[in-house]
Amino acid sequence: MRSLGDDYVKAEFRRHKDITNKVHIIGFLSQWKVYLDQLPAGPSEAKSFKGKPLDPTVLEKVSINARDSLYHTLILTAPFMTFSNHDPSPWGVQMVGLSFADLGKTIDHDEVWVAALFYGQAKATPEELAKLGEVLDVPATSLQAEIGEQWFPRRGLGPVPPQDPLIYRLFEGVLVYGTPIKALIHEKFGDGIMSMIDCKVSVDRKENPKGDRVILTFEWVSWEVPALPQVVED
Repeated sequence: MRSLGDDYVKAEFRRHKDITNKVHIIGFLSQWKVYLDQLPAGPSEAKSFKGKPLDPTVLEKVSINARDSLYHTLILTAPFMTFSNHDPSPWGVQMVGLSFADLGKTIDHDEVWVAALFYGQAKATPEELAKLGEVLDVPATSLQAEIGEQWFPRRGLGPVPPQDPLIYRLFEGVLVYGTPIKALIHEKFGDGIMSMIDCKVSVDRKENPKGDRVILTFEWVSWEVPALPQVVED
């Protein structure tokens, strides 16, 4: 997060280096000083540095689009961060020693679905949030307020084409094999589509002397496209 903050400050400086309005200059310098004062002074302080919660009064002044971006940043970084038990974020979670499969056992979901939940691509029931809150030591009220019944996923993450090397390989696989797979599906199932509503995904590892293999399985429901009635004009 330090590098993210540094990059932001540098970008803001470049945007405002030619500004002559003294009010804007003072505002930028004062906020930069606040950011600087919050950074750890040395290696020992850096180990215990966790930042601080965003002031709700400041958050109220942020645009809806900016708040949405902040939330998605939180979702993307949650699995890789270690939060304290008093962190206000939805996933104030000590992930050390826990896997998505471990969490899935508490709410009767597979590991892929749980990972999708952490990345804002799935929606949990109030009962599931309560169980996760117990395991992760997060107040159920906090989870309900952030991602409860009033919240709905915005499915689809990242740019197209993907920039992450691993995700790009999945994208590349669809580009290369998408049309052949479509032809085979039509050959075996007829004219239809697959439903993502009832889709099961699994990730497995297969040992191989040339290098272990990643086994991805997508189990879709096949929906047949109904034939349209013929309209005969008089």
